[in-house]
Amino acid sequence: MKTPLTLKTGLLAIFLICTVSVSANKTISVADFGLKPDSRINAVPFVQKAIKACKENPGSTLLFPKGRYDFWSQHATEKEYHETNTYDVNPKILAVLLKEINDLTIDGNNSEFIMHGRMQPFTLDHCQNITLKNFTIDWDIPLTAQGAVIESAPDYMEIEIDACQYPYIIENKRLTFVGEGWKSGVWSIMQFDPKTHFVLPNTGDNLGWRGYDAIEVSPGRVRLSDPKREANKFYPAPGTILVLRHSTRDHAGIFIYHSTDTKMENLKLFHTCGLGILSQYSKNISFNDVHIIPNASKRRVLSGHDDGFHFMGCSGLLKIENCSWAGLMDDPINIHGTCSRIMEVLSPTRIKCKFMQDMSEGMEWGRPDEIIGFIEHNTMRTVATRQNEKVYSIKQSRIYH
Repeated sequence: MKTPLTLKTGLLAIFLICTVSVSANKTISVADFGLKPDSRINAVPFVQKAIKACKENPGSTLLFPKGRYDFWSQHATEKEYHETNTYDVNPKILAVLLKEINDLTIDGNNSEFIMHGRMQPFTLDHCQNITLKNFTIDWDIPLTAQGAVIESAPDYMEIEIDACQYPYIIENKRLTFVGEGWKSGVWSIMQFDPKTHFVLPNTGDNLGWRGYDAIEVSPGRVRLSDPKREANKFYPAPGTILVLRHSTRDHAGIFIYHSTDTKMENLKLFHTCGLGILSQYSKNISFNDVHIIPNASKRRVLSGHDDGFHFMGCSGLLKIENCSWAGLMDDPINIHGTCSRIMEVLSPTRIKCKFMQDMSEGMEWGRPDEIIGFIEHNTMRTVATRQNEKVYSIKQSRIYH
């Protein structure tokens, strides 16, 4: 009588193992939640429901049938993040938020993810073993603009602007770009070679344009004039492509925060509102075939607003393979930590410190039981270390024990 019981138990165990295995490799499609490609409807609420289902099924793959998906700020999550080397504009607008999710693959199936307005396309917050692959990120109306020099004279230049991609107005004699829920004036101009799409040598990144008056000569054609310009200032030659920098860096393209074992494969970021892919306090990050480059189909020379890959306070293995960058307005790769200055020694075990850069404001620094290094300012040598017991904020300064 024991044999049948043993067989039943064994069969039950096999059945349970198989069931778990199937569940752990489940493919969930956004189409299951009513989201269709190329529909131009707001994908945000549909993707939120799909991610919730994935969180309940660790090991899932979230699949997007191939096509275009549009993301607007309506229904997007608003959450406060203090992102390094990013202006502390909060709350952040999050198109796709993965929070405390483990073992998930998002497969775009070579789809286009089109953002609208100021937002952060992907945010990974306290996640583990996340893979993002096979999609592109872009904006129909980017947060940087470009134009081409049509005419150049000693006291003015005329530029041609694609007003569909880069809508603009002339406000108080200044060239101002407008988009979905935003308006932003030009604060810097960069010159690009029309043949190579590289920055022209010795041109700097600012033509001193702030003294120019702008008038619209005809739709899509703007004259910038400065009769009082300095003698050593020059206007770009006709044909030169100008990247007209405006807006501020306030959202990353992809933000990886306190996450472990993150992989990205076959991605193209054609544009971002700030840093491209920002990894902060994260461990073991792998990028393979990830590119932050201009969208050639839209005749752009611009891509990201600032850095390409930016790592702050990260650890473990940072692996970058088969990646490329072009049209960035800053570094392709930037890896660093963040220090704070000792402002006052309060006691033998307490010090008052302060972040000295405005794009570090609000960031966390130093958790209990971590080892703190004391760095000599003149030599950048670590001269001592101590274990941190406690940290708390007092306005913009921080107290350490």
